Amino acid sequence: MNTLVVLQIHTLNSDLLNPMYQARTQKAAVEFFWTADQAVSNLLKGQLDYGSSILPEGDLSCWESNILWSLKQYQNIEKPLVLWDILAALLALKQTAPGFVEQLLLNWLSSWCLDLPSGFTLENILFHVQSSLPKINNHQIHLLNIICRRLIFSELKIEVPKSGEPYNEDKLNLWNELLIHSEKEMRVRLVCFSLGAALFLASRVSEASASNRKWLPVGVAQMERWVTINKELIEDRLLLLVLRVGELGERIKNVCDNQVKESCGLCSASVPFESPETAVCKATKSANHSVKSHKLQRCAVSMKLCSITNVPWFCTCCQRWAARLMPNAFFTKYNPSVDFGYVIESFTLFDHSKPLCPFCGIQLQRHAPNFLLAVNPV
Repeated sequence: MNTLVVLQIHTLNSDLLNPMYQARTQKAAVEFFWTADQAVSNLLKGQLDYGSSILPEGDLSCWESNILWSLKQYQNIEKPLVLWDILAALLALKQTAPGFVEQLLLNWLSSWCLDLPSGFTLENILFHVQSSLPKINNHQIHLLNIICRRLIFSELKIEVPKSGEPYNEDKLNLWNELLIHSEKEMRVRLVCFSLGAALFLASRVSEASASNRKWLPVGVAQMERWVTINKELIEDRLLLLVLRVGELGERIKNVCDNQVKESCGLCSASVPFESPETAVCKATKSANHSVKSHKLQRCAVSMKLCSITNVPWFCTCCQRWAARLMPNAFFTKYNPSVDFGYVIESFTLFDHSKPLCPFCGIQLQRHAPNFLLAVNPV
């Protein structure tokens, strides 16, 4: 028996519910079944029956229209990305009707591209979206990244669906290629915003010092190194931006942290920049001629090494770490019509940093060691 959701509450009368626990469950139940266009009265009467392996066509149409409507609401860049209900429904439907879920996602992606002819195949649509990424706002790319990681690649071990049709590895490769390009696009925007902020602050050094702003670009040297390593895959606009930052010379140290050399926090060995995600220190040989290099995490925002003493932020979706946060303007002010994606002409753009993942857009969590007590949300 396949069940889309299991929720148990004693009553829907909010006056009789514990506001800390049961009230949240009630709200979740109502919102979930509303998304599926199911009446609460049916829930109380026990008339919700999804026991069959294949849902009726009418029910699938209902699910599709409501899920697409819910996804469309995230075109509003101010709407927080809270997708647990949509993902729960799609994951359950994926077990019984994988073809339906695939077609639903293709319909959703096709709605992004008004110039896309009807009848396109999966490969055509994903390639078209991939080539259109620079024109898509951050919110939509975040939504795409979440769905890829939490839905398309939700299972570490691919299983055969109950319909009897095996997963097509070629299709997974197409989705994986799209995810790689979409996350690369977000990294390019992250670098553009940080380097653009460095140029703006360098042109107003006295104002920047007097303003005592809480946010300053960090990791400029690491970002420049990343661009150099990937210069064959980077657009000319970003290469030009790096050249302009390089022309600042020593002046850049007046407005941001531009530390080039990094060392391991565990053994003080040097750490070269080879990847924006992780690093391995150059540990020296010990007395017994053994070498124990340490694998270290880099900050998803600055590409600098995460401190081993300060508790970093952690994204439960993409599994990245962040020692720094980006200001709200990074998430909401992207403009594909300007050269570097952002117009930075005011100090107000650096205000109000929120703990959001720059690659997924969801709220980050403080990652604490297992031996410490952690309070999880109910």
